[in-house]
Formats: sequence, structure tokens, C-alpha cells
Amino acid sequence: AFQKDAKNHLLDASYLKLREVRLGYTIPQAIVKKVGAVKSVNIGAVVSNAWLIWANAKQYGVDPSELEVFYREGGQLSQTRQVGFNIRATF
Repeated sequence: AFQKDAKNHLLDASYLKLREVRLGYTIPQAIVKKVGAVKSVNIGAVVSNAWLIWANAKQYGVDPSELEVFYREGGQLSQTRQVGFNIRATF
């Protein structure tokens, strides 16, 4: 009897998520050599929490990868998407 009742109150936490994406461009050596001590330079854009592709709980507005459970508290943390830019240089 407990299993039937529990199914009505539990969500499947399975999910498929694209966690991070980075697109970068390496500046050509002809341009980099003009700077002097720099051997290579790469500029890029990074996106974290890019896409929740699939989750059974998605229909209820829940992202299973963001669930938190603590001794006395638990719940859904805010889902955030972060966008950033970076420069990688090799000397």
C-alpha cells in the first residue's frame, strides 16, 4: 500500500543536461607574433547551464540537477544560466 501512495508524491529525478558550452577562436600566429612574448591567444564565450534537454520532472517546473537536500531543509534552488567571455594567452 505504501508504494502506491509514494508514487503519487515522488518525481523521477532522471535528466539529460548540456551543462557547459564554450566557443573559442584562436587568433592567427601572424597577428600574435606582433605582440612579442605571446605565443598564442584564444578568445571565447562560455555558457553554463545551457540547456535542460530532457527531464521527467520538467513538466512540473523542476530541474532535477538543481535539487538540494539538507538535514532539515530541501528544495529547488534557482536555476541560473551564466554567460561569460574569456581570453587565454600562452607565453
